[in-house]
Amino acid sequence: MAFLNKLKELYPNSVHIDENYRLDNDINPVYNTNSLITELESYVKITDKKRERCIQELSKIPEELRVFENTRNISVDFTLEESNELKFIEFHERQHRIDSNKRNSIIYTIDQQQIIIPRYLQRLIRDAWRWENLDNFTIIWWDWFEKKQTEMKRIEEGKHEFSLETKFRISEIMKRN
Repeated sequence: MAFLNKLKELYPNSVHIDENYRLDNDINPVYNTNSLITELESYVKITDKKRERCIQELSKIPEELRVFENTRNISVDFTLEESNELKFIEFHERQHRIDSNKRNSIIYTIDQQQIIIPRYLQRLIRDAWRWENLDNFTIIWWDWFEKKQTEMKRIEEGKHEFSLETKFRISEIMKRN
């Protein structure tokens, strides 16, 4: 994969731990969707129809959710370790766009009851959770990478998102962090 090769080029002294690095058990799996709804209400980089559908779906589910059943069930696409520092990187392909995938997925209530939601919504909630809970977390969108991979540089410490200017950005709806 071109993306993994680029990471290896930028981080030659790092260890690529696993494509699905599993997070520590002490991370809180709960996410409150209220702030996500609030931010989406005024977000302009998605169509009114997509925004309304997403808010409608979020409004149907409990405010507080377990993003995953346990920490063994959530992963990060690429985890690099270099000089005892971890970098968590999500590579978002086309299907991560809001409303891009009609397939359903599972998320959990606080008391571990399963809830069926659209896959795009599960991805959005998990990305919002990752943004809030992981240090050194980066999201790189496929279309940005296709256009800018030759300009891509090492990622600084902190939270970052690389997306085309006019496209949806999780970092923009996660303003509170």
